[in-house]
Amino acid sequence: MRVVFAVALLARSRAFYVEPRARAVRVAASGDEEPESGLREAWTSGVEFGKTLATRFTSPRIDDEGLVITDALAAGIVAPGLEAIVCVVTGLPLPVWATVLGPRRLLAPVALRGVTLAGCWFGGALAGRLYERAAFDFPPPTGSSDRYAVTASRVAQSGCFAVALLIFSTQLQTLLTLGPVQFGDSPETDFQLLRLTDDLLRDIATEALVLAPWRLARTYLSRLD
Repeated sequence: MRVVFAVALLARSRAFYVEPRARAVRVAASGDEEPESGLREAWTSGVEFGKTLATRFTSPRIDDEGLVITDALAAGIVAPGLEAIVCVVTGLPLPVWATVLGPRRLLAPVALRGVTLAGCWFGGALAGRLYERAAFDFPPPTGSSDRYAVTASRVAQSGCFAVALLIFSTQLQTLLTLGPVQFGDSPETDFQLLRLTDDLLRDIATEALVLAPWRLARTYLSRLD
């Protein structure tokens, strides 16, 4: 019985140590790509993509300069103004940024908040190539059968990047005003962090409700040109 057990153990150990080496020999003999070469190609592809992404900011392609202005007005004036008006009409609490000068002085806070929101959207629009004619003008680009699908896809990509910028700016503002705090430090800081999170979510929702329909409408209007 012990002999049978020893033979079985020896067979399993041989399969454990020899089979992987045999598989490696077969891969080398077949001429398949080595893992190091695949990693090198992946690294090269990532570097090239990073360079391509950087050129969207360093050398952006803007086919309609007026679209940059209208986007800034929509993201920086219409969206935060609409948010403040809805809060006043419905009785909802105003955002923290809207109460800096008092509950009845909303013009300056809306304009200041609008600068941040418009800047975040502009960065997102550059990242999503939303100012290129292929993103909003008819006919559809080569390889695409639906112009609105292209516009919606690029708006979504731009919105994700803009949200990331807005989150980063909110975290930086929190660090400068409250210091390195986190949930659980104290009831006071927890309340402030909850208010800032609520403001962030409302800003994102309002910007999406304003900018997405506007960009789809811009695509529709391009058919009339």
